Amino acid sequence: MKITIQTPGVKARKNLLELVDLKMQKLGKLNERLVEARVCLKLSKSDTTENKICEITILAPGSNLFIDKCAQSFPEAVRKCYEGMKRQINDWKSTVRPYRKSNSNVVGDENHPLS
Repeated sequence: MKITIQTPGVKARKNLLELVDLKMQKLGKLNERLVEARVCLKLSKSDTTENKICEITILAPGSNLFIDKCAQSFPEAVRKCYEGMKRQINDWKSTVRPYRKSNSNVVGDENHPLS
């Protein structure tokens, strides 16, 4: 799964980017059909202390999954988004048809009944 991280107006530290990458890799292992993860870390212009926003968009065949969460710190927002996206992916997996790998039963194959 391709992972894109955007931090408009935020200077992200290396350990935050590593946390995001680790969480997205874990989400990618939930289903092999997930194509891309787009993560956006930004600040909101609110007066409250919960002004760190994490948005995650997962591109999957037939649908796009999206979640955004606010928190007091970026790592906390990333963890909240991860948990919510994990639930969305599990729900999505239960609604889509399973991916079938093609069988190699073609004419000329020794296991094919018409050979």
